[in-house]
Amino acid sequence: MAEIRRNYLRGAEITVVSAGGASGEPGRQLESVVEACRTALAEEGLSKVDVALSRLWMRDRESAAALSDQRERLLRGEFRSASSSFFSRQRMSGEGVVAVEFYAVRPLDRSTRKIVTFDPPRRYAHYLAVDDWLFLSGMAEEGDTMDAQFDKAFAQVEGALDLEGLTWADVCSASLFLQRGQATPDWMLERFRLAAPVQPLFVSFEVVDELANTPKHLEIEIIAQRSRANDIDAGVANPIGLEVFAGLLPSISVSLLTLWRWRKR
Repeated sequence: MAEIRRNYLRGAEITVVSAGGASGEPGRQLESVVEACRTALAEEGLSKVDVALSRLWMRDRESAAALSDQRERLLRGEFRSASSSFFSRQRMSGEGVVAVEFYAVRPLDRSTRKIVTFDPPRRYAHYLAVDDWLFLSGMAEEGDTMDAQFDKAFAQVEGALDLEGLTWADVCSASLFLQRGQATPDWMLERFRLAAPVQPLFVSFEVVDELANTPKHLEIEIIAQRSRANDIDAGVANPIGLEVFAGLLPSISVSLLTLWRWRKR
């Protein structure tokens, strides 16, 4: 059975459906999880074409290899959208080896939906745009140092914004992911604070066991919506506060003390 929650950015509703595997062969777990999410979407009057972002959580690389065919068919095929994928044992329950989150929106005009690929193409999309929304896949790039990886990932974020004629004033939320043991939460949060010319209203952070793609160790994911007249003054940087987009990440693996110390700087 899938969980349904509703998040709100600038007054617009995003429906999030999520489910986790319980037991059994990894591929069948993924099929069962996706079917549960499909049913939950239908209950909300939504379908696969309304899914703008998917997140795939896996227990380990062995289970990831065992569900690769189902992943290709379902998440890179039928439910193709912006996407991110991680390894996190903390996200698993019991004998489960997989969990999925779908972020769906109710577009005014479904014909505006487009999936933009990388050049040259990668297995996952660069971003999905629909109406005035942009959902960016988690950006992660290789680099000799963590600073190099951050700079390259951040450049991909800015590239997507430029392609859609958006600016940092249009970014509603940012989700930051960091591989455990590669750097400190303070480092990544500070790098993001210094890099983004206008801070999103909501910033969330999570430590994961690994990113799906190695040797990449950090990932930046954003949701943007074209600003309306009195949303955000692009000339004023909004400091990152302790607000966290409710339900964007159900478990934030960084202590409130760390966040408080970082914000006080």
